[in-house]
Amino acid sequence: MKGNEKDILKQISDNFVELSEQDIIRINETYDDLTLFFLNGGKGVWDNCAKIICYNSNERLEKYLPNMLEWLKDINWPGAELIFDKLKTFDYCVIKPYLEQAIFEASNTQDIRWLDELKYLSESLNHFELSKIIDERIIKIHLDTKKERINHIMDCIKNLNNNISVLESLLILGNFIDPIFIPYFERYKNNQNDLIRKEAEYVLDRMNKIIGDPTIFTENSNKEFWKYMQKSSDYDLEKIKEDILNPKLKLCALRMLNLYLEKSPLSKSFLPYFEPFVNDIDDEIRGIANIALKILN
Repeated sequence: MKGNEKDILKQISDNFVELSEQDIIRINETYDDLTLFFLNGGKGVWDNCAKIICYNSNERLEKYLPNMLEWLKDINWPGAELIFDKLKTFDYCVIKPYLEQAIFEASNTQDIRWLDELKYLSESLNHFELSKIIDERIIKIHLDTKKERINHIMDCIKNLNNNISVLESLLILGNFIDPIFIPYFERYKNNQNDLIRKEAEYVLDRMNKIIGDPTIFTENSNKEFWKYMQKSSDYDLEKIKEDILNPKLKLCALRMLNLYLEKSPLSKSFLPYFEPFVNDIDDEIRGIANIALKILN
């Protein structure tokens, strides 16, 4: 291996060469500064770059921790898993300030995927308090980026009540699982329009599988939830968390949080808000908690 910085990345491209341990040692002895090997030269070289980086001691790599953490922005990038495994070998007191800075940057850029990997790393380092902080950051981003969801719901209900844009409204409303929406699909399950009828039938079948018995949710609690939703533009995660602790608002707050769920690994951050209630003595509280778990799992 030549030590020419200009073409070293081309020489070690894993499209053309598999590095031996001697190659990795020689490269590390040649280059005092490893910055060149961090996410440069195109993805075709990143796996070999990661091998070169990870061969080094933690002491040598400490100053490169910000670069290593940046590699976790996408765990599917070549070399990312090697970097992740190397990061797990650092003492937590050493990596903590760099990890906190990465969490700050990921939160500011609303990079949920990066936050998720930083969360897994925190848990691998047995620092679960930091993991909880990341969970809250992820949920806040979910809520901030999807505040329009409730407005979309209210617009769909208005359209359906006026029998306009029916198919479009059913398609949007079908993304939200709550017993309060069932009557709107019941109304159209026998519609003469094939597309409208099939969409209504499909969503009703899906809701029945997830919700189970919708009659456990009383008419009074549905009315209260409607009122709660109409005030939702003023709600953020902190407010919803407060309401979950309020016996009078707990059910509405859990139902509101449920509207933000998706069957996605990123939505797993919501689990701690529902899991304590899966065996609640209140039928409705227990019901919405189990609905959420079915959506997430």
